[in-house]
Amino acid sequence: MLQSIHSVKGYVYARLFTLLLIINGVAGCASDNIHEPETDGMTPPSGTSGVTYDGKLTTSIPDMPMFEPATCTDYVKLVWKGGSHERADVEIGAFDVNVEMMQSAFNIGTMYIEDVVCTDNGDGSYTLDKPEFACQAGKYYTTGSLNGRYRPGKVELTIEYKPGSMPFLCKSIFEGTSDKEQF
Repeated sequence: MLQSIHSVKGYVYARLFTLLLIINGVAGCASDNIHEPETDGMTPPSGTSGVTYDGKLTTSIPDMPMFEPATCTDYVKLVWKGGSHERADVEIGAFDVNVEMMQSAFNIGTMYIEDVVCTDNGDGSYTLDKPEFACQAGKYYTTGSLNGRYRPGKVELTIEYKPGSMPFLCKSIFEGTSDKEQF
Protein backbone atom coordinates (compact mmCIF):
# COMPACT_ATOMS: atom_id res chain seq x y z
CA MET A 1 0.00 0.00 0.00
CA LEU A 2 2.77 2.44 0.96
CA GLN A 3 4.60 1.75 -2.31
CA SER A 4 1.48 2.55 -4.37
CA ILE A 5 1.00 5.84 -2.48
CA HIS A 6 4.57 6.82 -3.35
CA SER A 7 3.95 5.84 -6.99
CA VAL A 8 0.82 8.01 -7.16
CA LYS A 9 2.62 10.87 -5.44
CA GLY A 10 5.55 10.56 -7.88
CA TYR A 11 3.14 10.52 -10.83
CA VAL A 12 1.34 13.64 -9.58
CA TYR A 13 4.65 15.46 -9.09
CA ALA A 14 5.84 14.41 -12.55
CA ARG A 15 2.61 15.62 -14.18
CA LEU A 16 2.72 18.90 -12.25
CA PHE A 17 6.36 19.42 -13.23
CA THR A 18 5.56 18.72 -16.89
CA LEU A 19 2.71 21.23 -16.77
CA LEU A 20 5.00 23.79 -15.22
CA LEU A 21 7.63 23.30 -17.91
CA ILE A 22 5.05 23.65 -20.65
CA ILE A 23 3.90 26.99 -19.30
CA ASN A 24 7.36 28.40 -18.72
CA GLY A 25 8.35 27.53 -15.18
CA VAL A 26 11.34 29.00 -13.36
CA ALA A 27 14.52 27.12 -12.51
CA GLY A 28 17.38 29.49 -13.31
CA CYS A 29 17.98 33.00 -14.53
CA ALA A 30 20.38 34.95 -16.70
CA SER A 31 20.32 38.54 -17.88
CA ASP A 32 21.93 40.59 -20.59
CA ASN A 33 20.20 43.87 -19.84
CA ILE A 34 21.74 46.97 -21.32
CA HIS A 35 19.27 49.56 -19.96
CA GLU A 36 17.38 50.00 -23.19
CA PRO A 37 13.66 49.57 -23.74
CA GLU A 38 12.62 46.53 -25.74
CA THR A 39 11.71 46.91 -29.38
CA ASP A 40 8.37 45.12 -29.06
CA GLY A 41 6.34 48.27 -29.75
CA MET A 42 5.58 48.89 -26.09
CA THR A 43 5.70 52.51 -24.99
CA PRO A 44 7.78 53.18 -21.88
CA PRO A 45 6.23 55.14 -19.01
CA SER A 46 5.75 58.87 -19.41
CA GLY A 47 8.81 60.96 -18.73
CA THR A 48 12.19 60.05 -20.06
CA SER A 49 14.33 61.07 -17.12
CA GLY A 50 14.81 59.00 -14.04
CA VAL A 51 17.45 57.15 -12.14
CA THR A 52 18.56 53.64 -13.01
CA TYR A 53 19.46 51.29 -10.15
CA ASP A 54 21.72 48.33 -10.88
CA GLY A 55 21.44 45.31 -8.65
CA LYS A 56 20.28 41.76 -8.27
CA LEU A 57 16.90 40.23 -9.03
CA THR A 58 16.01 36.99 -7.27
CA THR A 59 13.05 35.08 -8.69
CA SER A 60 11.18 32.14 -7.17
CA ILE A 61 7.84 30.36 -7.31
CA PRO A 62 6.65 30.25 -3.68
CA ASP A 63 4.17 27.39 -4.35
CA MET A 64 6.90 25.29 -5.99
CA PRO A 65 9.67 25.03 -3.38
CA MET A 66 11.44 22.35 -5.45
CA PHE A 67 12.72 25.16 -7.68
CA GLU A 68 15.68 26.97 -6.23
CA PRO A 69 15.38 30.76 -6.37
CA ALA A 70 17.23 32.14 -9.39
CA THR A 71 19.36 35.28 -9.10
CA CYS A 72 20.59 37.49 -11.91
CA THR A 73 21.96 40.98 -12.46
CA ASP A 74 19.25 43.42 -13.50
CA TYR A 75 18.12 47.03 -13.25
CA VAL A 76 15.17 49.12 -12.13
CA LYS A 77 14.48 52.63 -13.39
CA LEU A 78 12.46 54.95 -11.17
CA VAL A 79 10.76 58.00 -12.74
CA TRP A 80 9.06 60.37 -10.29
CA LYS A 81 5.83 61.97 -11.51
CA GLY A 82 5.16 65.58 -10.54
CA GLY A 83 6.98 67.72 -8.04
CA SER A 84 5.45 66.16 -4.92
CA HIS A 85 6.82 62.66 -5.47
CA GLU A 86 3.47 61.06 -4.62
CA ARG A 87 3.64 58.74 -7.66
CA ALA A 88 6.30 57.12 -9.78
CA ASP A 89 6.63 54.94 -12.85
CA VAL A 90 8.82 51.86 -12.39
CA GLU A 91 10.66 50.02 -15.17
CA ILE A 92 11.98 46.56 -14.32
CA GLY A 93 14.54 45.24 -16.80
CA ALA A 94 13.90 42.16 -18.91
CA PHE A 95 15.41 38.90 -17.80
CA ASP A 96 15.69 35.34 -19.03
CA VAL A 97 14.33 32.41 -17.08
CA ASN A 98 16.37 29.28 -17.81
CA VAL A 99 14.58 25.98 -17.30
CA GLU A 100 17.55 23.69 -16.87
CA MET A 101 15.65 20.42 -17.29
CA MET A 102 14.27 21.61 -20.65
CA GLN A 103 17.53 23.30 -21.60
CA SER A 104 15.44 26.32 -22.64
CA ALA A 105 15.22 29.98 -21.70
CA PHE A 106 12.10 32.12 -21.61
CA ASN A 107 12.31 35.90 -21.75
CA ILE A 108 10.25 37.87 -19.27
CA GLY A 109 10.26 41.24 -20.98
CA THR A 110 10.69 44.66 -19.45
CA MET A 111 7.84 45.53 -17.10
CA TYR A 112 6.57 49.12 -17.13
CA ILE A 113 4.47 49.66 -14.01
CA GLU A 114 2.84 53.07 -13.99
CA ASP A 115 1.37 55.22 -11.20
CA VAL A 116 2.98 53.49 -8.24
CA VAL A 117 1.86 55.24 -5.05
CA CYS A 118 4.78 56.71 -3.09
CA THR A 119 4.37 57.59 0.58
CA ASP A 120 6.91 59.88 2.25
CA ASN A 121 8.13 58.21 5.45
CA GLY A 122 9.49 61.51 6.82
CA ASP A 123 13.07 60.27 7.01
CA GLY A 124 14.08 60.75 3.36
CA SER A 125 12.69 57.36 2.36
CA TYR A 126 9.49 56.49 0.48
CA THR A 127 7.29 53.40 0.56
CA LEU A 128 6.26 52.30 -2.94
CA ASP A 129 2.98 50.42 -3.41
CA LYS A 130 0.91 49.17 -6.33
CA PRO A 131 -1.50 46.46 -5.08
CA GLU A 132 -2.58 45.57 -8.63
CA PHE A 133 -0.90 46.16 -11.96
CA ALA A 134 -1.18 44.84 -15.49
CA CYS A 135 1.46 45.25 -18.17
CA GLN A 136 2.95 43.59 -21.21
CA ALA A 137 6.26 41.96 -20.23
CA GLY A 138 7.67 41.10 -23.65
CA LYS A 139 5.26 38.58 -25.12
CA TYR A 140 3.51 37.91 -21.77
CA TYR A 141 0.49 39.84 -20.51
CA THR A 142 1.43 40.08 -16.85
CA THR A 143 -0.62 40.91 -13.75
CA GLY A 144 0.59 41.34 -10.22
CA SER A 145 1.48 43.62 -7.34
CA LEU A 146 4.53 45.69 -6.40
CA ASN A 147 5.75 47.05 -3.09
CA GLY A 148 9.05 48.35 -1.89
CA ARG A 149 11.12 51.16 -0.49
CA TYR A 150 13.21 53.98 -1.91
CA ARG A 151 16.06 55.61 0.02
CA PRO A 152 18.48 58.03 -1.62
CA GLY A 153 20.76 55.87 -3.74
CA LYS A 154 18.92 52.60 -3.00
CA VAL A 155 15.74 50.79 -4.11
CA GLU A 156 14.27 47.54 -2.82
CA LEU A 157 11.20 46.06 -4.57
CA THR A 158 9.12 42.92 -4.29
CA ILE A 159 7.06 42.03 -7.34
CA GLU A 160 4.53 39.17 -7.28
CA TYR A 161 3.14 38.38 -10.72
CA LYS A 162 1.77 35.86 -13.17
CA PRO A 163 3.25 36.05 -16.68
CA GLY A 164 0.98 34.74 -19.42
CA SER A 165 -0.99 31.64 -18.47
CA MET A 166 1.37 30.67 -15.64
CA PRO A 167 -0.88 29.11 -12.95
CA PHE A 168 1.56 29.85 -10.12
CA LEU A 169 2.54 33.20 -8.70
CA CYS A 170 6.15 34.21 -9.40
CA LYS A 171 8.00 36.40 -6.91
CA SER A 172 10.96 38.60 -7.78
CA ILE A 173 12.91 40.65 -5.26
CA PHE A 174 15.13 43.45 -6.53
CA GLU A 175 17.85 45.18 -4.51
CA GLY A 176 19.81 47.89 -6.28
CA THR A 177 21.85 51.03 -5.88
CA SER A 178 22.74 54.15 -7.84
CA ASP A 179 25.28 56.87 -7.27
CA LYS A 180 22.83 59.48 -8.63
CA GLU A 181 20.48 61.33 -6.32
CA GLN A 182 16.84 61.14 -7.30
CA PHE A 183 15.95 64.71 -6.21
